[in-house]
Amino acid sequence: MLRAGSPTSGLQGFDHKKAEDYAKAFLPFFDIDHDGKLGLNELARLLPSKENFVQLAVDKAFSFEALTAAEVQTLLGKYDKSVNGTLEGNELSAFVRDLLATGSDKFTAEDVRDLEKVILKTCDLDKNGSIDVKELALVIKSIANAKQKGGDGIYKFYHSRSDKK
Repeated sequence: MLRAGSPTSGLQGFDHKKAEDYAKAFLPFFDIDHDGKLGLNELARLLPSKENFVQLAVDKAFSFEALTAAEVQTLLGKYDKSVNGTLEGNELSAFVRDLLATGSDKFTAEDVRDLEKVILKTCDLDKNGSIDVKELALVIKSIANAKQKGGDGIYKFYHSRSDKK
């Protein structure tokens, strides 16, 4: 029921059912901790970036230009909100989401989680559950190498290393 002063009280024709349907479809994609709510870190993932830094790094790697250590460090810095030199948890999820977005805008929260697992399984060399700058360079280079064989490098990287076929 709408009340005077509620956020939607002035919206004529506002379809609450449609808004609820959108929220139900959209929440699982961004609700990383599966608590049914969007926390600040999860909400931040909704905001568009002025530049997709992952796209810039992947494009450079796909064109077979060498990524410099400084460029990989800058990429890491864009996602490393805890400033501990690694990507883990929501930071890694944000990176993976942007990585998937370089190939397609049609992916699910499950796709994000699956690719995170593959990245950690194959590129987390010290097996500490996070991705540091050297491991991030390995992720980008591995995807570029998979793309060299033709087609979608992210898809090839994922499927060549995933248990799912």
